[in-house]
Amino acid sequence: MDYTRLGEQLIPLARKVGREILSYYADVAKLKVETKANQTPLTEADLAAHRMLVAGLKSLYPDISILSEEDSPPVALDERQHWPTLWLIDPLDGTREFIEGSDNFCINIALVEHGAARFGLIYIPVSDTAYFGVVGEGAWRQSGTARRAITCRPIHSGESVTLIASRKRSKQALLNLEQRLATRFDQVERIGVGSAIKFCRMAEGAGDIYACFGPTSEWDTAAGQALIESAGGRMFSLAQQPFRYNQRDTLLNGGFFVLGDASYDWLALLPLEN
Repeated sequence: MDYTRLGEQLIPLARKVGREILSYYADVAKLKVETKANQTPLTEADLAAHRMLVAGLKSLYPDISILSEEDSPPVALDERQHWPTLWLIDPLDGTREFIEGSDNFCINIALVEHGAARFGLIYIPVSDTAYFGVVGEGAWRQSGTARRAITCRPIHSGESVTLIASRKRSKQALLNLEQRLATRFDQVERIGVGSAIKFCRMAEGAGDIYACFGPTSEWDTAAGQALIESAGGRMFSLAQQPFRYNQRDTLLNGGFFVLGDASYDWLALLPLEN
């Protein structure tokens, strides 16, 4: 696998899928919305993006298996545990935001090898912007044809800190974290962002810590984790464990932290689980 070529190959595919999603977004108020068994919404835009993205990945890499949020029926662990390499995708991440007419939705594409997210691409259709990274090689932001390298930013005690969190979730745990951060930083700013775009903001240095205390699924985080680690940051569970993929029967994740400055001493501030 030539990882350096993945961005060149997958951004055109993501743009194609993004245009399809935007064709529904233009008249989103008329979309029929169903509710899946896990109580998350599903629209024809999700399914159309799924079909197009799966077909495109199979055309480019016919020998690599694909695990998608919209697989129906879901692929059982008995089958997928034998996949050493796979694409882990969310064809339309942020469906609730999409339905509401917000621009906080994206396409997530991750390449997972032996449980580790190795490559991640997050594409934002509304702005035609792609964020992608190869772990150990770097991360980039591409808007139109303009591409630039991106990195997470350093942080210093006594200065300001930016906390990125979900636009939808406002939990006591986040308020507690803000109070902890305020003991070390002069100013604590919280920014609400939807979908996996939170990872993008962190990777380009617009935030210092992203905290999630609620459940997500593996396709919500794999591309973002690869992007963050490519940009020099860290991501781990509330129990300080690394996130691994396609290892369990359930595809649900627990809470996690994403840290921009991996060298900073965060552990004394974070409400970690034992």
